Formats: sequence, C-alpha cells, structure tokens
Amino acid sequence: MSQLRITFPKMIKSVIIDSREPKWVQDLSFNTEHKLILEMEYGDIWATCDDGNTLVIERKEPEDFIGSMVSNRLLKQAYGLAELRAGGLWPYVMITGDLMAGPEGKTFCNGKIRNVSFSA
Repeated sequence: MSQLRITFPKMIKSVIIDSREPKWVQDLSFNTEHKLILEMEYGDIWATCDDGNTLVIERKEPEDFIGSMVSNRLLKQAYGLAELRAGGLWPYVMITGDLMAGPEGKTFCNGKIRNVSFSA
C-alpha cells in the first residue's frame, strides 16, 4: 500500500529576528535557511513570504505589553507599525502569554493582579 505524502509550499523565504529577542525566539527555524539576527527599530520578527508579502511581528510578553501601554511606548510602536502597513507590509502584535480579567476589572497576568483595567 502506498503512503500518501503531502507537501506544503515553503511559505516563509527569509526571516530577520531582532537581536534583543530571547534565545528561544532567535533559535526558531521558520523552516528556512535564510535567517539573520540583528537589531531592528520596529518589529521583532520580519518574515518574507513566497507570495511577496512581508510580515512584521511585534512580540510582547504580557508584562511587557502592559508596561508598554502604561508608558505610552505601545502608541509609538503602533504608529511605527502603521507606517510600515502604509508601505505595503503586514504588521502584527503577538502576545506570547496570558492576559486575563481579574477581580474588580483589573488585569491578571503572570500570577498577579496588575493595577490596569482589563478593558483597556
């Protein structure tokens, strides 16, 4: 009996990862041989796809996301990502962890209640 073999197109052609990202992110392969690690102004991961589009991913851990909101740094980053979108790129913000509604409408993350409204 023959075995069914399915092959998928190689969707990601090349990747650039910000050098300030943790080692586990830098070590991701993305199934491509073309990977660079360097410091970038906007986005933590840039992935060039075989359809010609480029994805720009701003990766945030929950504490960093909340800290970025409170310090207004997130607005600056969102503005930079919006400029990239206007230039034809596809920016995304990816939160790698859990943010949950806690008591009294506050935000719960990393085992503690933050004094930030979850609805924000």
